[in-house]
Amino acid sequence: MYVVLLRHHLFPVSWDLRKHAVCFREVDMGDVSERTLQVAVVVSFAVGFLTGWQANRMRRKFLDWRKKRLQDKLAETQKKLDLA
Repeated sequence: MYVVLLRHHLFPVSWDLRKHAVCFREVDMGDVSERTLQVAVVVSFAVGFLTGWQANRMRRKFLDWRKKRLQDKLAETQKKLDLA
């Protein structure tokens, strides 16, 4: 099994990975204990979950802000129309 850390997240399929790799070495899975693997999976899941949760909170705040801003602009526009 090979572990490759890339400098670029997006790259054309035709690129050779070794040219853009920071680290390219063979890893024996026997070196990783079962417990370490379990901890890594749990930590990875937790970080992903918390990141998604925070991103959703930020998105909801933005949508609420935009809704209020548009409602205020609509009210202002309606007042201008009523006065005209």
